[in-house]
Amino acid sequence: MNVLELVQAAYGEMGIPEPASLLTTGEDEMQAKRLLYAQARHLRNQRSFPQLKRIKTLTTTTASTYQLPQDFFAAIAETGWDRTNRHSLGSSGSDIEYNQLTYGSGIGGAPYNYRIFGPDSNPNSTGGQFNIYPAPANNTSIGFEYITKTMFTPPYWTASETGITSTPAEYRFVNELILKATAITTGTTSTTAPTAAGVDGGVTWAVVSAPYETILVNEDLSLFDDDIMIAGIKWRYRQSKDQEFSSFLAEHNALKDKAKTRWHGSFTGRLDNKGANLFSGRLRTPYKSWSI
Repeated sequence: MNVLELVQAAYGEMGIPEPASLLTTGEDEMQAKRLLYAQARHLRNQRSFPQLKRIKTLTTTTASTYQLPQDFFAAIAETGWDRTNRHSLGSSGSDIEYNQLTYGSGIGGAPYNYRIFGPDSNPNSTGGQFNIYPAPANNTSIGFEYITKTMFTPPYWTASETGITSTPAEYRFVNELILKATAITTGTTSTTAPTAAGVDGGVTWAVVSAPYETILVNEDLSLFDDDIMIAGIKWRYRQSKDQEFSSFLAEHNALKDKAKTRWHGSFTGRLDNKGANLFSGRLRTPYKSWSI
């Protein structure tokens, strides 16, 4: 479902008039768009939806600070790796430990330690918010995962699509890339999806690195589960009208909890609290028979 269809579904289930567009300036349409944004921001703050996970890879230049991705929202702990030397980066997230390692009497643990200090989403900034100590060797490949600010995407790229324009610019989403049409020859895409900026049939695309936090067309898509978005819009609308919304909120929270269980697994039936490894979930039954 696109963003307009999400709002229309929520309004239809409540028995109120459905907006024909989210792009007009009418009071009802503007409120509908604000509710959509509020619900998306709420789900982004949960940091539990894999649709928001991104990977950043950088090549070091012996500097100690590096720019975070422009769409950086939050770090995913313990995902930093020195890929060249195949070992985990050291501490992450602790300013106290990072300063002890930087200014203390010695270094312990992994060769490199890091922290996130920022972010600065200004693409013209020259500073860096990904701090590494000690300054790494030149041409070391460092990678880490993070949560993106992006909450929506443009419509999906499709093969041999006609009518693409660059004025106004149209956007498409494919291969984890948000693409913006910058030049047109025929306005028709090719039969093979692009994997980077460049010419795609009769369309020239540029990769958009800025976060996609607001919708541009009614056909834009939400990164979050349709049913959770619909339930969230419903309770937020009723709250905004000073109507009873507790049952709607309960429905929303139940759907959200089920979504988290779907991605992270259930711990029902566990005999311990933590498990033996990162992949432990439910209690496993041994193959063929039990043994002690």
